[in-house]
Amino acid sequence: MRAKEGPRPTPGTQLSGPILVAIQLDDRLAEILKAAEALALMSGAPLRLVHVCDPWTKSFLATAVEQGPMDLVEALKLEAVRSAARRLERISASLSSELKEVETEVLEGDVTRSLAQDAESSGARFILIGARRGGGAQTTLGFSTAVSLIMEARVPVFVLNEAASLPYRSKGLRVVVADDFSEVASGALDLAFALALSVREAELTHLHVESFGETGPRARSGARNGRPLTPDDIVRAGESAEAQLAERAGSRRRELLSKGGRYHAEAVCGRVADEIERTACASRADVVIFGQHRVFHRETVHVGQVPFKTMLSQPRCVAVVPCH
Repeated sequence: MRAKEGPRPTPGTQLSGPILVAIQLDDRLAEILKAAEALALMSGAPLRLVHVCDPWTKSFLATAVEQGPMDLVEALKLEAVRSAARRLERISASLSSELKEVETEVLEGDVTRSLAQDAESSGARFILIGARRGGGAQTTLGFSTAVSLIMEARVPVFVLNEAASLPYRSKGLRVVVADDFSEVASGALDLAFALALSVREAELTHLHVESFGETGPRARSGARNGRPLTPDDIVRAGESAEAQLAERAGSRRRELLSKGGRYHAEAVCGRVADEIERTACASRADVVIFGQHRVFHRETVHVGQVPFKTMLSQPRCVAVVPCH
């Protein structure tokens, strides 16, 4: 089964359309559905539950059967799809009656590619996926599947690892957004404000990390504009960053305050991933949002670039906005 062609989303700013929920029929299903309900109730978006039957896995075909008659193999594949469709319908019926709308879809093919293509064709506002440490992409929606999806999807990806949860909050949602002043970070800021403004009394922390440490380009050059860094350089960089944060937040900050919410702008120095995690812990964030460039999957990264394998290990929901 395939979704019909729909509108093409704009990367990082798609704030309409359904929430695509990647459904794996495993022991994490209840937690993923709880988070999906929370996001849908807070945003007022419909849900799209999608399960992918990957013919290259052992999830529904035994090795002996795969080597048997082709008509038997095809019959078993078809039954696997029908069975998954029936289970999705039962899952849909069990969800909260307060949800705007719930649709289901069973796809066949590579998990990552199928989810990314369905998100694009259905005009999804973002994807919700679970991540499991150590799980292989061939047998479960594991950590590597989430990372691959971030690299391929054209819409934001919300990742819920085994230590994370996202309960429904009608008010008081706590959001941290990391802003490196890039174009993709603008999409992350759009998403952060959209989520914060969807509930009452939300708290949004708008963070910029200025890295002068060993991972920064200034450390590699050892100078700023041909001369060594001074304490005044650091002070001026912080003041400039604070001004840019205020400009990028714009009138949305006042709108958030008018709904009883709180807005904090923070410009700090340090290692990017460390400072994001420290801020998220201090603010007891429900969701951390940041923009992602293609090179971010590398373990060794530089200023403004977040190693998302580290970020996805945080005990909270993490949303990544792609750069496509």
